[in-house]
Amino acid sequence: MNNKKEVKDIASKYRNIVLLSISVIAILLCVGTTYGWFSTSITGAGTKTATIITDQLKLIYTDDLSLTDHAIDVDWSTTRTFTVQNISGQTLNYKIMWNDLVNTFVTNYLQMTITSTNGGGTFTKAPIQKSATASDYTIINSVSIPANTTQTYTVTFEYPNADEDQNDDMGQEFSGTIEIVGI
Repeated sequence: MNNKKEVKDIASKYRNIVLLSISVIAILLCVGTTYGWFSTSITGAGTKTATIITDQLKLIYTDDLSLTDHAIDVDWSTTRTFTVQNISGQTLNYKIMWNDLVNTFVTNYLQMTITSTNGGGTFTKAPIQKSATASDYTIINSVSIPANTTQTYTVTFEYPNADEDQNDDMGQEFSGTIEIVGI
């Protein structure tokens, strides 16, 4: 009798391992497929124009893909533009995020404004999130884009003259990439 019980126990353990393995593989396939559907990445520096096309959204960067500036001084400003096109036949939603943001500025004078066309998201002038290590942050949580629509974004970064001592910000670091993520 012990042999039959041992065989049943081994068969039960084997069946549980097989079921667990199949479940893990199914979960990994679902996560991988979902991630590939909603995101993509670009690497490189100094590229002036880049286009990313997924099944439903087309993202066109018309300026450098990332922002790294070591010459930020009083009265500094720069802009970046990008376009989001919905190439599907349905309304889609996405969010705008910082990817690998590093901002070690001590004061809140380093600011950002985002404007858009065709009902895209906006971000009123506000200080940029602080981050000592490369981190991801949501800038605009939910933007709706109707079918076959293009939304063009202008992102303005500035460090204005505050007419007071801004020496605490000397030598600080600011870098990151703005990206969209489907939701």
